[in-house]
Amino acid sequence: MKRLIAGEARGRCRRSVGFVLALLTAGPPLSPAVIVVDGTCNLADAIESANSNSAVGGCVSGDGGPDTLQLAGNVLLSSALPAITSKITLEGGGFEIRRIDTAPDFRILELQSGGDLRLENATVSNGRAEDGGGIYHNGTDLTLVNSTVSGNEASSMGGGIYTAFYALNTTRLYNSTISGNVTTQFGGGGIYSGDAGDLRLTGSTVSDNVAAGRGGGIASGNYTSLRLVNSTVSGNLSGDEGGGINHGYGSGDVILENTTVVGNGAVGAVGGIYYDTFGASDLSLSNSIVASNSGLGCLYPTPVDLGGNFNDDGSCGVAAIVPGVDFDLALTNNGGPTETHRLFRNSVAIDAGIDCEHPLDQRGFGRNPPCDSGAVEFGVAPVGGSISGLTGRSATCRNLRSGASVTIGLVGVETWDCEAAGLDVALGDRVELTINARVVDGAAGSIIGLTGRNALCGNLTTGDRVAFSIESSAAWNCEDEGLVVTPGDRLRIVVNGSSP
Repeated sequence: MKRLIAGEARGRCRRSVGFVLALLTAGPPLSPAVIVVDGTCNLADAIESANSNSAVGGCVSGDGGPDTLQLAGNVLLSSALPAITSKITLEGGGFEIRRIDTAPDFRILELQSGGDLRLENATVSNGRAEDGGGIYHNGTDLTLVNSTVSGNEASSMGGGIYTAFYALNTTRLYNSTISGNVTTQFGGGGIYSGDAGDLRLTGSTVSDNVAAGRGGGIASGNYTSLRLVNSTVSGNLSGDEGGGINHGYGSGDVILENTTVVGNGAVGAVGGIYYDTFGASDLSLSNSIVASNSGLGCLYPTPVDLGGNFNDDGSCGVAAIVPGVDFDLALTNNGGPTETHRLFRNSVAIDAGIDCEHPLDQRGFGRNPPCDSGAVEFGVAPVGGSISGLTGRSATCRNLRSGASVTIGLVGVETWDCEAAGLDVALGDRVELTINARVVDGAAGSIIGLTGRNALCGNLTTGDRVAFSIESSAAWNCEDEGLVVTPGDRLRIVVNGSSP
């Protein structure tokens, strides 16, 4: 068996429940045929080897595909890569493919006729081109799994990803992030899907992209179909209409299922979802939230309300109106491979789902029937994470449902994992973490891995204690909450959380 490895530096491969889910839901596994390249094989030659089924440079020959390219380290590009014209799986291993700042402008990856790319666990960044600064797609299929397209720029359309006009392109994103991309003239700051395209996002986040024209997050051409499932569109900006999503004329449907469209803005009247249409087409929403966008949340002739939806201005044609901010406006790490907006404890969106079809939320955590509206389910917590700001730590994890507990010694490390320590938990269980520590230079730090947290700080030396809620930040500071401590005092921190 042949293997293809490109890149240099070592890195970390992040894994998650959501990543496993994506592999299971993104179709059947690819052929095990792999093309091998050692340290003498660069990414450009590896692509040429796969395209031509012949040895190029220091790379061995492809074998007819689908060939697999594996990155052993970050790839820094000073010149453009050849276009992909064959079936390729690019296994990123958590590494980045990046144009260096001093290089001339070029996009990072390009698919032309016959090209079919599956990009796994990789980051594509700093590309510059007229269309498709990160990825230009004029091939057959483009699939991203657990990957990120960020910091790319197009002078025309598709800052992150561009799919060409008049081509039956299929684009699929699973557990992936499109963020911080820009177009300086027209639309699709994050993604532009050309005429007759088919774009689907599952468990993915499109955030903080900017378009000079329409569609800060996503823009599409005529007759394109767009479907978002368990996904988030947040903080995107448009110089025209549709800060979050702009759909062009035609007959392609726009479908949102358990999706959150929050905090998008536009110079035009519609910060959320803008849809032009002259044909038989639908904007349909189920179990979704469109709120806190500038101007109108939606502008569409006849939206279809399939139930379980919330909108804060009545523009999306749904029955339920969000009475206030029922969710965390900060896009943060609430677990899983992508950033999300979590619901607050008293949100009307909790248990509001109708005919829930998706057993897992955007993060890959289980939904508790009846499911919640939006991309993130309330009441589910991971049972591992990291903590900083304390020394001499010991921790006890307790399952508040079963009463079982385990003690963890955190000697020389700051990570904790209740399950690895032997605690039996199921998604949805409430988990309490108790840490004992001696104060050195203050009683403050940060914790991730539990969300919607209630915290109790107790000074075991003086007997004083304070309780507070950590609503939207991972930071905690007992002294700011009123606890008096001096170096040498013993401190107990209790964090109780299960709401995402």
